[in-house]
Amino acid sequence: RKQAEEALRASEEKYRGLIELSPVGMWINQGGTITYMNPAALQMLGANNLDQVVGKPALDFIHPRYHAAVQERASRLAGQGENVEPLQEQYIRLDGSLIDVEVTGSVYTTETGRAMQIFFQDITERKRIEERESRSRELLEKVVHLGKTITQVSDLQQCHREIIRCVRQGLDFDRVGLFNYDEETQQVRGVIGTDRTGEIEDTSYFIQTITEGSTWKNTLDDPAGVIHVLDYGERYSSLRQEDEMSDVKEHVTISAWAGEKPIAFLAVDNLITQRRMTPEQIEALRLFVGYVGLAIQKTRWSENLKQRVADLDSINQISQTLVAERELLPLIRAVGDQIRAMFAISVVYIALLDPQANMLDFYYQYENGRFTQGTQLEYGQGMTSRVMELRHPVLINSNWEQEAARYNVIRSGSPSKASLTVPLLVGEKAIGTISLQDTERENIFTEDHVRQLTTIAASLAVAIDNARLHTALQGELLERKQAEEAVRTLNADLEKRVAERTAQLESANRELESLSYTIGHDLRSPIRATVAYSQMLLEELSGQVADSQANKLQVVNQVSLRMGHMVDDFLTFLRLSRSPFQKSRINIAALAEEVIAEQKAEVARRQVLFSVMPMPECVADAHMLKDVLTHLISNAIKFTAHRVPARIEVGATEQQGITCYFVRDNGAGFNMKYSGKLFGVFQRLHRVDEFDGIGIDLAIVQRIIQRHGGRIWAEAEVDNGATFFFTVPPDSINQS
Repeated sequence: RKQAEEALRASEEKYRGLIELSPVGMWINQGGTITYMNPAALQMLGANNLDQVVGKPALDFIHPRYHAAVQERASRLAGQGENVEPLQEQYIRLDGSLIDVEVTGSVYTTETGRAMQIFFQDITERKRIEERESRSRELLEKVVHLGKTITQVSDLQQCHREIIRCVRQGLDFDRVGLFNYDEETQQVRGVIGTDRTGEIEDTSYFIQTITEGSTWKNTLDDPAGVIHVLDYGERYSSLRQEDEMSDVKEHVTISAWAGEKPIAFLAVDNLITQRRMTPEQIEALRLFVGYVGLAIQKTRWSENLKQRVADLDSINQISQTLVAERELLPLIRAVGDQIRAMFAISVVYIALLDPQANMLDFYYQYENGRFTQGTQLEYGQGMTSRVMELRHPVLINSNWEQEAARYNVIRSGSPSKASLTVPLLVGEKAIGTISLQDTERENIFTEDHVRQLTTIAASLAVAIDNARLHTALQGELLERKQAEEAVRTLNADLEKRVAERTAQLESANRELESLSYTIGHDLRSPIRATVAYSQMLLEELSGQVADSQANKLQVVNQVSLRMGHMVDDFLTFLRLSRSPFQKSRINIAALAEEVIAEQKAEVARRQVLFSVMPMPECVADAHMLKDVLTHLISNAIKFTAHRVPARIEVGATEQQGITCYFVRDNGAGFNMKYSGKLFGVFQRLHRVDEFDGIGIDLAIVQRIIQRHGGRIWAEAEVDNGATFFFTVPPDSINQS
């Protein structure tokens, strides 16, 4: 028995030693009073020794909200002796602070009765991490919801307001400022924000050019695009008390990007409540600003599209006026009003030259909200005369006095910040001008405005000349109304001259259509010169310059060659609308075999399997149809470069009684959601480093098929090949 008692004491001592060293807190509760607590438990509860805890009620160390659950658990342990599952509670330390703990327990019998062992671990940090992760998830879900909200808005101003609302109400910042950024001019312009009281305000008055070391520049350079200033008031102590940013303690500036282009900034602070910003809050803002860039870019595209549609509608209305109105004064008044509305401009002049009096008559003069007419100016004075002499548009967007001096012009009218003046030309003869001016804003006119106004001016000049002829003829008819023969002669003369002027109008339109063709030709010489001279420099300086410099010359040479190919292909594309047709019946299968034979040398080192099905003949231009097959088969060869073996099939199928020819491959394919870009000039669906080319071959193919009165489309799947279908209506060629 003595040996058993000694063994029991040794076992108890060993168990007590393990408990003393355990990192898990443990106390013994007997009759609701603590009789023992191990060192880990003492440390967790902030006690230095057992005297501070032994003899105290166990419930003193448990938060009151858990008392009922603890007593229920104690009853289960005492009554049934069963262990209980781990529970989470809060314990009260001696200093009154709380810790989160995970608790389990068991019951055992001592010499003095039953006692409970309570084991617990401090899970405070784990709970903090869980709560932080939970808040992060909630913020992320909120950011996604807010992002969807702003990207669904189509109106730009409403989008700006929705962004401000989402940042303030959704992400819980006091004040927000939204600023547009123009990468070309390096200017930041205010859009909308909140004042010191939280009210929405227009901040378009704010314009600032980005400088090195500025917050704007640092934000753009920061990898995360965020600048967080914790001591804003100290850093910018020079701010006046009445300044909007005075008293700001913490401030965040963040950049919004559309793809690889920065387009806006958001600036936030908590000036009103003086709350500290949390890391989760700033991270949510960083994620949200990605949606901001997308939303702003989307709404800008939508606004631009609406504007272009409106411009086309305005030009169409002006064209209808030109056709319908034959009286000079009503014609000019109607067109002037339409121009003013189209360009939303404050000053519009339409002046015509009276060659007999050598005077400029301002038939339309809208200025400062008031319409007048009848003003005269001696020819040779002012910008109007100078533009008529030059016979080309003059655009001045800023520094009007200095820029006008280059044209030897001294201001003769109202002071302007910007102006656009175009001549009214009938043939080579200038008969007047249209002038748009703004007295308050600079940099408001674009090249699009120049093209639009020039197009309107060309048509208006012919219409004015026709109206003058019409007026003159009416006068002659009134004077000679008794002479029927004279009337018939004058009518014939009028119809002839109207036809001539109409022909001039059609010629002007044709010249406008051929402008891009001419530009393409004009680009050839400088491109060839760049290629030739860069190649000469590479050869002459071989071994004399550093590799980096030689590489730069090589890049110039290669880029110039590529641009030359682009211009050549673009001109080929334009020639398609001018090339004559030579219709014949074509064996399209034989034509495909001929194209494949020409292409085989290019794929001699590859395993390419060609197949050509028997196909119905068609009526078409043989040369053009061969170009179609050449481009489509070359396209298939290019995009099967990574397939072994590559399979290319040329054949035909019938859909709704129409023969549809096709070229099919097992190449890279493409995502069908981008099929709308497939036949656009210089449009590509793959990167240059994946597959070469400039993106015009399919545009050429489409132009040829359209001229034949057919249509072309494609079906594809990424990494599963593509099929290009086209139709050629029987014996039908569209000459338009």
